[in-house]
Parts: sequence; structure tokens; C-alpha cells
Amino acid sequence: MENYAHLPELKKQLEYYLSDANLSRDQFFYSKIQETDDGYVPLDCFEKCNNVKKLNASASNIIDAIKESDELELNESNTAVRRVGNKELPEFQAQKKLKTSTGEGRVTHSKHDDDEAVDSDSDIMVPVILFIRDISGLEKNGRALEESLGEKYQLQIPFARVGSQGDGGHVLLDKSATDKSIIEELTTKGFDLNGKVIKFDLGTDRDRDAFLKEHGSHVNRIIKRKFQKKLGKAKRDMKKGVVGALEFEGVKYPSLEAFKSRFKGLITKTKNDAEIPEDGKQLLLALLKYHKNSEEKLSNVKGFTVGFHPTFDATRCFFILREDGSKEDFSYHKCIHNLVNSRN
Repeated sequence: MENYAHLPELKKQLEYYLSDANLSRDQFFYSKIQETDDGYVPLDCFEKCNNVKKLNASASNIIDAIKESDELELNESNTAVRRVGNKELPEFQAQKKLKTSTGEGRVTHSKHDDDEAVDSDSDIMVPVILFIRDISGLEKNGRALEESLGEKYQLQIPFARVGSQGDGGHVLLDKSATDKSIIEELTTKGFDLNGKVIKFDLGTDRDRDAFLKEHGSHVNRIIKRKFQKKLGKAKRDMKKGVVGALEFEGVKYPSLEAFKSRFKGLITKTKNDAEIPEDGKQLLLALLKYHKNSEEKLSNVKGFTVGFHPTFDATRCFFILREDGSKEDFSYHKCIHNLVNSRN
């Protein structure tokens, strides 16, 4: 191993490139991983990255950094790297401005789905606002807290801030995407960030109203940019209605996130235009019953496939295959949202 001073920084940077947090929005690396069944990305892809160039990293430095990582692994010839065990990809969170290189395989977007964004449970994000009273020892911008929470709970944290001592700090979570157990853990046990245990509480109605009055416009712009949603009103009783374990088609899922992961996994494992196997087909048929236009959606269904969303060009989503050869996209997020609401 060379005497290379930036090995820890290089390892951290490479791990970030192939992390869930980055892959959920990095179309380049996401596509590279999908190009092969074994999930390996050629090392020369990383050599071209600006942050790697800034560290003056050679090919051998990159190999050494990967060997030090618990999250990455090399192929036998040391020419490519992947996530350990070919870890399943996260769902890609497309931005509206992203475009793919070709328009092949596009289909006309159904007029009934014009109001459905594939990454949204609805057009509104209902927030769960957590309040931090003691911010001593925390970085003022909240970035470290946002990244650490997201990494531990495998969530995309919409917003986190650390203000002045009198103002405290705040973390905003998406109610529809956050398991009740996570909120209970944060508000009872706190969260360890670099040796400091951060204590959270759900605040009062006055606290929540004051937060939205002071920061609502700023937060709304962030949510619109990151999620293509609008910020909704915080519920008066934040502990009610947060989804815990649920059962669907005879299978028990420990959390809403685990249930969603079942469908995310189907998208990730299915190549574009390949027909989804029978077990996945039956699962999607059951879920489609909760679509707002379920009767129409379930008409003349032959099967299901996966492809790029007609509007959000970098996002892959489910398509219904019909007996007449046509296909139509649908949002499984919307179906899950309706399913959860029907049980509350």
C-alpha cells in the first residue's frame, strides 16, 4: 500500500458515491450499476470525478481505499467496485429537469395519471416536526445531523436545521414515509451524533405554528425542489396516524418502509420491458385495488413491467401490460397511501 495521506477522505468519498443517499439522485452511477447483473462499476469512472481528482488519487489509491471499506468490494481483477453483496439499489428520486439520453421506449402518459408523480404519495407532504431544545456542540447548519439520521434510518430527511441557542433546532420528517417506531425512538432515547445524544420532542401546537410561520416558506421551497411536493400542515397530534407494522396479502411487514421496499425491490430487480414474475404480478394486482381508479386500472390486465416514467424521465416505475398490447404507468406510492388511509 502506498503512503497516501488522503486515504480516509478517499474511502469516505467512494462510499458516498455508492451510498443510498447519493444513488437515489445520481443518475450516472445509478445507471452504471444497472448495466450489469453483478452491480460492478469500473474504477475509471471514479478517476474522472472532480472530488477524487482534488485528492490526487491514483488508480492504486482507489483500490487501497476500497480494500479499507466495509461497504464496498472489488472484483477479482481489481478493476471494478460494487456495494458489498451487490446490495439492492434504492429507488431513484428523479428531478423534473433530468433527461435521459434517448427517447426510446416512451409511451403516452395516461390522462388519468397526469396528477400523479411517481415519487409522491400525494402532492402534499404532511410534516412531523421534531424540536431540539439543547443544541450545544452541534454544527450550525444541520447538514451533519440530516445525513446521519438519513443513514441510520435509511430515510431521506426533508429538512434539518440548527439555529442559535435560544432558537434551538428542528428536524422535519415526512409523515407518510416515517415509521412510528422511528419517531418513538427519537423522542424517547434521542440520537447519538458524534458522541452527543440529541434529545427531541414533538412540541406543542404553538411550537409547530411558530416554526411554520418562521421557516415554512424556506422549507416549502426545499421540499418542492427535492420531492416535487408542497408542505402541508403539521397534524395537531403527531403521534396519531403514523404507520407501524402492517399486514398485506397474508404477509406481515414490520414497518411501512419495509412494505414499500417490497415494491422498490421489484422495480430494482426488473429490467426495463421485462415482464414481472407471477408472484409480483399477484402482489401488484392486490395493490391496484387501492388505486383511485382501480376499476379502470384492473381492466384487461395481462401483466406488469418496469420502464422509465413518461414525465419524470429518469425515474423507473411500474407499467400495466394490457391484453391489447398497450401499457400504462401507475404510481404504487399513491396506492400505498390510499391503503394506509383506508386502515386508519
